[in-house]
Amino acid sequence: MVKANPTISIRALQGGVENHFGYKASYRKVWLAKQKVIARIYGDWLESYNELLRTWVQLMTQPWHGSADTVMFHQVFWKFLPCVEPFKHYKPLISINGTLLYGKYGGTLLMAIA
Repeated sequence: MVKANPTISIRALQGGVENHFGYKASYRKVWLAKQKVIARIYGDWLESYNELLRTWVQLMTQPWHGSADTVMFHQVFWKFLPCVEPFKHYKPLISINGTLLYGKYGGTLLMAIA
């Protein structure tokens, strides 16, 4: 039932278990069983997280008030390689958004998504 419809409700699964086996399983037991089935079909969270560990990160700093010994954060860019592969098949798009920062940290926060 879960393989046919991964979004099936726990109540529907409870009814299916009761009809098929004649046993009324608790909500918690059915929920845990559904989580195990989803992990078998699609992989578990740890496997998915390990896939994301293949990332590319670029961190840029700049001198702090002209001092060569001390640096401050300037910008960071990272990408998750499993998320990049599907974009080969997309049409190109660039979206740029900026906002002014006021108060203690003045400047402009700029985000570009391509």
